[in-house]
Amino acid sequence: MMLRNSYGFFDGSGLIFMLIGMFLLSVLAVIAIVLFIRSLTGHHGHGSVHRENLDKGSPDRGMPSSNALNILNERFVKGEITEEEYNKIKDVIKKT
Repeated sequence: MMLRNSYGFFDGSGLIFMLIGMFLLSVLAVIAIVLFIRSLTGHHGHGSVHRENLDKGSPDRGMPSSNALNILNERFVKGEITEEEYNKIKDVIKKT
């Protein structure tokens, strides 16, 4: 005989559905938070290269030459490399 109260059957099956629902809701919340943070930071995955950033880049490496020049300029401005090193590397980048 099943016990019955004013809320429905008292056999515990409602608890299983509640736990499954809470688990699915938690997974959806985590996915939503991750997608939101990725949209704010502009991070689109490892090694992603956007089509608008590709302009005569090196096809074998997938890295645009303009990006390499930007990195080189930043290193020079920060004082990480000398002017001589800067000019040598810039010539190499322009040749590729």
